[in-house]
Amino acid sequence: MGKHASLRGLAVGATALLMTVTGAATSASANPRVGNISYGMSGPGVKCVQIAVNNYYGKKMQGAFAIDMDGVFGPATLRGVKDFQGGNANLDVDGIVGPQTGNRMVDWWLGGEVEGSDKDFCSSVLPTTR
Repeated sequence: MGKHASLRGLAVGATALLMTVTGAATSASANPRVGNISYGMSGPGVKCVQIAVNNYYGKKMQGAFAIDMDGVFGPATLRGVKDFQGGNANLDVDGIVGPQTGNRMVDWWLGGEVEGSDKDFCSSVLPTTR
């Protein structure tokens, strides 16, 4: 094995290690701009969670429950997220909007369940594996 082959192997190994540490090597890495959304948080990501939950209630539960879309993840949003998770197969009912719950919420927009310009924005602020 020549000197160049050894250096190339070292560079490939270092790149693979860096990609693994940063998460870049996973084929379905979470939306890199967004972490999980959970109780006590606030901001536009929470508001998008509230939009998805309200649309879930309106479409699937005939408006049984609506939460304020104030961008604050409080007790009502927590209950709504758990209801959303419980009504969607294969989601952990933990009240945390992580990549799997985020995927399902984004599906509401991509499936035409929610109209308007919020679709693209919310797709960018919810944690997903897409």
